[in-house]
Amino acid sequence: MSRFIKYPNITDDIRAIRETVFIKEQGFLPENEYDSNEDKSTHCCLYEGDVLVAYARCFLEGGIAHIGRVSVLREFRGKGYGARIIGLAEKEISNCGGLIIEISAQIRTRGFYEKQGYEACGDIFIGEGVPHIRMRKINQCHK
Repeated sequence: MSRFIKYPNITDDIRAIRETVFIKEQGFLPENEYDSNEDKSTHCCLYEGDVLVAYARCFLEGGIAHIGRVSVLREFRGKGYGARIIGLAEKEISNCGGLIIEISAQIRTRGFYEKQGYEACGDIFIGEGVPHIRMRKINQCHK
């Protein structure tokens, strides 16, 4: 049975999933994985048993909510965990008053985010040597 936990800081589990997905699998540079947004983020974690299987961080900045570092362990992909962690992050954003959400999506994941209701809103840019596009959504969880 899945359980959702949110943290105000990075934990060892969070470091492990991000390093597995972004550094080991995708070849991102370790020195670029962590940034100044960590301390202002809520770290959203979805566990199966004791295993952190999906993660996203979210924060508000300048009236815009941001979801980023979305990760799902390889063996749990294709089972709905990505959509679930996005939905949980959107609810967390709603609790903080966030109405507009932005994601910097890798181009290869654009279709996934479109299925979650996001629309492209900018030009393609390169991040960590990978083409990305900014995507935006009005938070349907907002009350």
